[in-house]
Amino acid sequence: TVEELDRLFREHVMREIGPYLARLDPNLLRRSEVSEEELRETLARHPENFAAHLHLGRRLRTRGDTEAALRHLREAIRLFPFYTGPGNAYEALAAILEERGDVAEALQVLEQWAAREEANEALERRIIRLALKLGRRDVAERALEAALAISPLDRDLQAQAGELYLEQNQPERAVRAFSAVLHLNPPDRAEAHYQLARALLAKGARAEARREILRALEIAPGFEKAQALLLKLVEN
Repeated sequence: TVEELDRLFREHVMREIGPYLARLDPNLLRRSEVSEEELRETLARHPENFAAHLHLGRRLRTRGDTEAALRHLREAIRLFPFYTGPGNAYEALAAILEERGDVAEALQVLEQWAAREEANEALERRIIRLALKLGRRDVAERALEAALAISPLDRDLQAQAGELYLEQNQPERAVRAFSAVLHLNPPDRAEAHYQLARALLAKGARAEARREILRALEIAPGFEKAQALLLKLVEN
């Protein structure tokens, strides 16, 4: 029956997430001011209290005790990995790791956060920045596509995507990205035409590339990069 299926589903859900819910302590999580003494007393009684570990980790980070903060923030994620709201453990943990130079682990933490949260453009931008810093262009590409799905009319994201696609030898996708930049009325149209020309040339569309270079030079006759690209096109 429908009632029986509903009961079985609820039992399955509780088996899967029940242990996590027992650690959540939503009342403590909602409190904005909690003393360190109270947090430590709570953990002495309930060592797997997610909210206490999260609050204490953030407090210790503010105080500069990063090693202790790292322990509590990691434990908070282990105990309840589903919390991605304001002030979540992923955000604080990644910030500490990046500050101390552990960029690869910081990126890993941000990716774990992104896997549990949809439509967070700021998070995707952080992933892009760290991924490019590490040369992880595959990760940067995935994050760029996620960010563009949220903000397809963002010129900077489209330009960044175009550059990345060129580096990844994906000229057709680069052409689409740089074409989008042009349609979004960039402040430097000469640069936008030049970038589109680069992508078209990489694609093998020489006539179209020449047209875009000339358009760039019409706007800025002294544009040296466009002049050099035109010379390269003529010589080859």
